[in-house]
Amino acid sequence: MIKKATLAAALGTFDRTPAASARVSTTPKETPKHASAQAPSRRGKKALIAHVAPEVSKQVKQIALDTDRSAQAVVSEALNDLFQKYRKPTIG
Repeated sequence: MIKKATLAAALGTFDRTPAASARVSTTPKETPKHASAQAPSRRGKKALIAHVAPEVSKQVKQIALDTDRSAQAVVSEALNDLFQKYRKPTIG
């Protein structure tokens, strides 16, 4: 018969004492606000979210594939066209 190990039994055998070489400093480090694993290309930018029909999303992705660009670049181009229509500076 096979004995099932319980979590408590397994943890009871775990050595909770850190090795001398693995000890970490408990001194709090200064971390900037929002210090996450943010991609450099997203620094200084803000997300603009839009809920669109699945067909719209698929079509934007297809245009990106057809033109060998990112969906981000395609949407930026579309926003610049919108800005021009309303006589705003193209900044997208």
